[in-house]
Amino acid sequence: MSERPQPTWPVLEPDRNVTAWWWVVGLRGVVAIAFGLLLLFMPGLALSAVVVLFGAFAIVDGSFALAGLPRGASGTRRRGTLLAEALLSIAGGLVAVLLPEAIVLVFVYFVAAWGLLSGGALLFAHSTALVSGWFKVFVALASIGFGVLVLLSPAAGLFAITLWMAVYAMLFGAALLSLALQLRRWHEVEPLRRS
Repeated sequence: MSERPQPTWPVLEPDRNVTAWWWVVGLRGVVAIAFGLLLLFMPGLALSAVVVLFGAFAIVDGSFALAGLPRGASGTRRRGTLLAEALLSIAGGLVAVLLPEAIVLVFVYFVAAWGLLSGGALLFAHSTALVSGWFKVFVALASIGFGVLVLLSPAAGLFAITLWMAVYAMLFGAALLSLALQLRRWHEVEPLRRS
């Protein structure tokens, strides 16, 4: 029987408490992809409807991130970063759902900040070896690029913002699904290593 090829970069494999929650990461990925597809196939939505949809997505994403956190990342610094991402996502989502008309311009800046923070959190997670692989780095950089593009053109049409959000959400969801599958594999292999 052949050995599994070892990665060429240093990887710290997560402990059993992290890998047991692979399905939460997978659910976040599915929700993100569904949100992206909805925006892609319904680009003519009114701005307030997009704000409410984004708010609902941010609440669900933040809730799943929070649910996976207690047994997730170890270490105060990494845990604090992921907790901040989850709480900011939930708080911003609640504001978007409750006050859509009042925050249209704020929404544009919030989406930009969310993209920058999510990308930064993914890059930080990559640097601490919680997340590995070129695809996740690409998604982190795409997230930051998305945030910068929205900041540079806040008056851009809803169609463009909606398409940017759709592509971003699907890339983010794909990265989360990839991570969930990796965590699931580690979860299934971990008992074999101990025996």
